[in-house]
Amino acid sequence: MWPDFPTALTELRQFLNDGPTDRPVKSKQIIGPANGVNTIFFTWEDRLIPGSVSVIVNDTLIVEGVGLTVEPALGRLTFATPPPPSASLHASYYFRYFDDSELTSALTAGLGQLSSAMLVTSVPNGLHQSALSYGGYFAYYKQAMRWVQRMSDRFILQDAPLDSEMLGRSNLFRQMANDLYKNAREMRDDYYAGQGRDKVPAWAVFKPHIPPIGPRR
Repeated sequence: MWPDFPTALTELRQFLNDGPTDRPVKSKQIIGPANGVNTIFFTWEDRLIPGSVSVIVNDTLIVEGVGLTVEPALGRLTFATPPPPSASLHASYYFRYFDDSELTSALTAGLGQLSSAMLVTSVPNGLHQSALSYGGYFAYYKQAMRWVQRMSDRFILQDAPLDSEMLGRSNLFRQMANDLYKNAREMRDDYYAGQGRDKVPAWAVFKPHIPPIGPRR
């Protein structure tokens, strides 16, 4: 059993490989017009890890806090001096997919698939992986929907050659959610089968359809 909710939350983040150094990005083009006037740019990812951002402007390294202000939650980069016209701008940083509030909601929803009154401190060890997988399902389901909105917001700013990557990531989240749902249910049912079929919950997780995202026509 988990001793408390924060411990389970930490384990869920580890299970999803979403720690502060799990998702590195190296030398990726950033979004915004380099016209000698504009100072605000965006990374393709948001929820950046504070202190991890650096940008190469042509051949010059600019680091966070020295000529560069970063708003991690938005992935917004503000330069003290506008990059020169037609400059090459590439950023390196770490980011994460989920904030703590999202994982809290996801894990709480996941516990509800084990028992209608299940508390994190009463989850048997044999159901830990099922609880984490259910939590991952709810987390990635929300992420798939969120990424569609983020993609639209980013393309309002600039049509960039990363179209296929952005589309593919939303569909990847959809597939990961589906896989986690399947694994969670199988592990839950196997556990309860070992305890007696009469103990299997009489409900199934609400599993909405997340349509694949394709190119805009």
